[in-house]
Amino acid sequence: TKTISSHFKKAFETFRKELETETYFHALVLEDYRYKGDVVFKTINTDLKKNGGSYFTLFQHINSNDKVFHLTDSYGQLNSLLALNAPGLGITSFIPDTHKAAIAKHTATANGPYKLNYVTAFPETGFDVLIINLRDPKSLINLELPLKQPVKMLILLHQGKVLAETHKLLTGKTLVLEDDVLQLYKTN
Repeated sequence: TKTISSHFKKAFETFRKELETETYFHALVLEDYRYKGDVVFKTINTDLKKNGGSYFTLFQHINSNDKVFHLTDSYGQLNSLLALNAPGLGITSFIPDTHKAAIAKHTATANGPYKLNYVTAFPETGFDVLIINLRDPKSLINLELPLKQPVKMLILLHQGKVLAETHKLLTGKTLVLEDDVLQLYKTN
C-alpha cells in the first residue's frame, strides 16, 4: 500500500504541474474580493495580472509543509494564493493597515480549511520562510522584526535594490532568485 500511495501522490503532483498554471487560482482569489468594493477588487486584479508570474515562481521554492510569516501592506491576496496552492502550508500574516487586515480576515480563504492566520503583532518564533511584501521599500530599512531564530528563506517582494548587503536580515543568506518583483534569499 505504501508503494501504491507513493505512486498516486507522484502522479497527482505531475497532474497538478500540468494543469495548474500561474493563473489557475486567480479566479478563486478574485471571488474572495468580489464584494469588498470596486477599488479593492481592481487593486487585487491589477496585482494578480502584474505579479502573477513572480508569485507562481515563488510557489516553486516554498515547501508545502513550511511555516510562513508574511508581512504585507496588501489585502492578503498572496496569502490566499499560497493557501490555495499548498493547503498544508502554515501561513501567518501581519498587515499593519487595520482596514486592509479586516478585509483580508473576512475572505472565504481565511475562514476556510486552510492554515491561514492573521495576527495583530509580530510573532517571534517558528517560521521557515519570511516574506516581506511592502510597497514602500524605505519602510524596511529600519524595520525591527523580533525573530528569535533565523529563517531558512527570506523573500522580498517589491523591494528592489533598497536593502544594502549590511542589512541584518540578509546576514548568512545568498541570493538564489531575482526578477523585477521578487528577491529570494536562502540560508548558506
